[in-house]
Amino acid sequence: MKLALVTTDAVAESSELPARIGRAVEAGVDLVQVRVRGLETGSLVRLTRAIHAAVRAAAGERPVPVVVNGRIDVALAAGVEGVHLPARGLPPVAVRAWLPPPFLIGRSAHSPSELDAPELEGADYVFQGPVFATPSHPGQPGCGRAGLEAALEATRLPVWAIGGIAPDTAPGLRGLRLAGVAVIRAVLAPHLMGREGEAVARLRAALTTPA
Repeated sequence: MKLALVTTDAVAESSELPARIGRAVEAGVDLVQVRVRGLETGSLVRLTRAIHAAVRAAAGERPVPVVVNGRIDVALAAGVEGVHLPARGLPPVAVRAWLPPPFLIGRSAHSPSELDAPELEGADYVFQGPVFATPSHPGQPGCGRAGLEAALEATRLPVWAIGGIAPDTAPGLRGLRLAGVAVIRAVLAPHLMGREGEAVARLRAALTTPA
């Protein structure tokens, strides 16, 4: 099961963010999503370029795409591999008409009903969540394992789980045919500064079904 790392406005304030992401990629992160809403366009392009450079240096020959949340213009200006569209953003089918493969297009979804829409045509993958309760969506209950199972039945696209996933909740996802899981705080929480590789290892261990 693959692992994606998502940034937030809070962690973007740190000049250490590219280095932190680089350490996580060295430890095995497979996809990085730059999700920052609090920066003006020029600053976001510069941050995205710095993250992309750190990912390339850390990944070596291993392909680790970087995508930008909701900002096609920033993704193109920064020269990254793709864009991740919010659930209420542009439909992937429209974006694909402008940007053919290999440009990567992801999409967020919050219910199985959002996964069978014709507008999803053109997407390469979908993030389904939140799976567990998370401060990112206060007051919103997670869809849980049952919600993920319904999502997997509703689409042929690769499904990544997101929301409240940590070493103590990840075992509940074992055995699902997910493409991967996406995390924020489980790797980028302030107290994990310098220990991102350990955090990635703990997550991978929690997701692995015991023999």
